Amino acid sequence: MIGSSTFIQALVSSLSNPDIENRLTLLKKTISAVEQQQIKNTARLSRSLIKVLSSVKKDPAATPDQLALVADFKARIGLFDPRNEENRSRETERRLTEREQYLQELEARVPKVVKQTDGFDNSFVSATDCIDRVRQKYGDTQPRWTEWDNDNLIRIALGDIPLNAKAVQQLWLTLSYDFAERQSLTTQTKWITSAICDYARRCDIPIPTPNCFNIMQELAFRA
Repeated sequence: MIGSSTFIQALVSSLSNPDIENRLTLLKKTISAVEQQQIKNTARLSRSLIKVLSSVKKDPAATPDQLALVADFKARIGLFDPRNEENRSRETERRLTEREQYLQELEARVPKVVKQTDGFDNSFVSATDCIDRVRQKYGDTQPRWTEWDNDNLIRIALGDIPLNAKAVQQLWLTLSYDFAERQSLTTQTKWITSAICDYARRCDIPIPTPNCFNIMQELAFRA
């Protein structure tokens, strides 16, 4: 690809040439060279082309056929004129460095991961109420570690909500979001989460992973 300065000079010089066919021939040659990427496309070159087009269009001696060529040339220039917004976007894409192209291709190969909802319903049960009910029942004395006591502890935490898979999953999520907000675990919360883990293991219930946690928070909550 060669520079466009020679063509620009020729276009500027043609403005003083009264021969319309000479100007049209130069326009055709220059436009074709840009389209075939034989010369560098610049905003200055496009301005020069438009000026020559306008000179032909305003020339009283221009014939209908010559004016038709002017319209055709104008449309072709519009497709590569870098001053046009759409063409600037294409030019930017075309000038990506090798590293940028590599990173773009690499990103395209990575499968897009859509984060799934954890199913948390913040209206299902109140963490504060659950903790308070357990505190009122047991105080600071940890209940015995038996299946019956663990199930009863969860029932007390849930209040009027029946003990089932959905209830323990929502209770786990509720306490998780409460911990993420407080950044501290109450003694009663530790009792309840331990009981939930025992109940979930015995009943083969999956414990959900809260979206509010990072890895360190989840480890701290399960500790």
